[in-house]
Amino acid sequence: MSSPPPRPSNYGFKTLLFGATGSGKTKSIETLAAAGLEVFIVFTENGMATLRETDPARVHWRYLPAAPSNFQDLAAMALNINTLTQKQLANMTDPKRGQYRQYIDMLTALTNYKCDRTGKEFGPVDKFGQDRVVVFDSLSGAALAALNLVTGSTPLRSKSEWGMSMDALERFVVAGCMSIQCPFVLIAHETRHTDEETGAFQGISVAAPGQKLAPKIPLYFDDVIYTFRRSKEWLWSTNYPGVTDLKSRHLGIFDAAPPSFAPLVAEWRKQVAAPTA
Repeated sequence: MSSPPPRPSNYGFKTLLFGATGSGKTKSIETLAAAGLEVFIVFTENGMATLRETDPARVHWRYLPAAPSNFQDLAAMALNINTLTQKQLANMTDPKRGQYRQYIDMLTALTNYKCDRTGKEFGPVDKFGQDRVVVFDSLSGAALAALNLVTGSTPLRSKSEWGMSMDALERFVVAGCMSIQCPFVLIAHETRHTDEETGAFQGISVAAPGQKLAPKIPLYFDDVIYTFRRSKEWLWSTNYPGVTDLKSRHLGIFDAAPPSFAPLVAEWRKQVAAPTA
C-alpha cells in the first residue's frame, strides 16, 4: 500500500484584506492572536494605537513610515513648482533621492524582524514557522515608498519611473505570498471607479498605482476579503456588490460575516492536517 502524499505543512494562508478607511481592517488583526498565532506586523501607517491593548508577547509591530518629508523639503519643492516650467520640472532629479530609503528599510526589516514594543529580534520572516503570521499594513504605504525609491520628491514622474515603482511593488507582493512560508496578511485600501464623463459608479477594487497593477494584486492570494461598515457594525464579505476580484479558498462565498480571522485559521489548520488528495 502506497503512503499518502505529503501534507502542505510548510504553506500558510495568504490573505488580502481591503476596504475603505475606518472599516476595521487593523482592528481585525487582534483576531489572529486570539486564534493562537503569534503576530508580526509591519506598519507603514500610524495604526499602532488600535492594538495598544494587545499582549506584547503575542502581537509585535515595527513602524516604518512611507515618506517622512520635512517642511523644508516640501517648501523647496513648492518653490520649484511655482517658478519652473513643466519641461524643467520633468528634467529635474532629486539630489536627495538617496534619502528616500523607506522601501529598502521595509525589505530590510523583513530580513531580521525587530519588534518596536520589546526591542527583541526574531530573524528573517521567511524562516518563520506555522505558529506565526506576518501582517503588512498597508499596501498604500508600500506603493508610496516604492515610488519615492525611484523618483525621490520630484513633482513630475515619467511613465518609465512609474513602471519601475510598480514592478518593485509587485515583486514585494509576490515575495510576501511565495517566499513567506507562514501565514501572510496584506492590508490595503480600496479605490472607487467612476465614468469620467457621466460620473456613474463602475466598481471598487484594490487601491494600487496604475491600471495594470491593481487587477494583478489579488491573483497571488488565497483569500481576498472586502471590509465595510454598516452603521456601527464592521463586516467582511467575499460577495459585495460592485467589488471585483473577491475570492476565498478557506471560507467560501458570503455576503457579510463578523470581522474575524478565527474561522479562516480554523479551516486552514484543518486543510493542513488532512492528507492531500
